[in-house]
Amino acid sequence: MEALGLNRMDAAVVCIGSNLSDSILATLNLKDLGVNRVLAKAISDDHGRILAKTGASEVFFPEKDRAFYLAEHLHNTNMIEYIPFLEGYRIIELAAFKESVGRSLKELDMINRHGVQVLAVREAAAGRLTMVPTGRYVVKDGDILILLGPNNALDTLCEKER
Repeated sequence: MEALGLNRMDAAVVCIGSNLSDSILATLNLKDLGVNRVLAKAISDDHGRILAKTGASEVFFPEKDRAFYLAEHLHNTNMIEYIPFLEGYRIIELAAFKESVGRSLKELDMINRHGVQVLAVREAAAGRLTMVPTGRYVVKDGDILILLGPNNALDTLCEKER
């Protein structure tokens, strides 16, 4: 690793998932070489705990994350994208639902009626993204609403729109 110049790197990513001992040793050796930030892939919670204890700055679980995404997508068929945010909250992309088309965001009052905030609107027809739209924005057929809110409120909204 030193011969490769890894000791001069600010960050390194360890993506060895199938061989636990190689993954752990690579993480440990990178930290021993003085690499400040080591991101390491884990295939189980125990593997992740070991990587953290050997010095990994961040541990990521791509298979687990993808499984959560697929489960959310299967559960909420109108949901286009799912991004975990904070414990108990998430950001989703949701196709504009029937009752929202032709109405302004002020009329929809998503924050007070559903407890969710409209962060942005992706306009399919215009091919643009409107970040933090005002209450005057009128939802059009084909728009994608990017919403932030508590999991239970988003679940209720998605279920209602099914």
